[in-house]
Amino acid sequence: MTDKLPSKPHNPLVFFEDIEDLEAYINVCIEEYLETGDFQELGKSLETLIKAQGKISTFSKRAEITRQHLHALFKSKKEPKFHTMLKIFNELGFSINISREHKKAS
Repeated sequence: MTDKLPSKPHNPLVFFEDIEDLEAYINVCIEEYLETGDFQELGKSLETLIKAQGKISTFSKRAEITRQHLHALFKSKKEPKFHTMLKIFNELGFSINISREHKKAS
């Protein structure tokens, strides 16, 4: 019989070298969402980031979003509204910057 090893809470953020890597990860997920319209990957990444900060219930109170609403977003059962995304990113410590994209002439 094997003894169980004590488990430590897993922090997925340790896979990122620095905050710039984390920002790049979120930006890639956002770009994929904008290209495909599929919120699943972005929802999973947000779930990972929120869980890394602690309890979802605590985050939901601080962000003023119900826990049920967050879980629906994580499971892609609900398409997020812009103001909801702003609340989530703000509570995660991110801001959204708008810049003009220079498209190549075809």
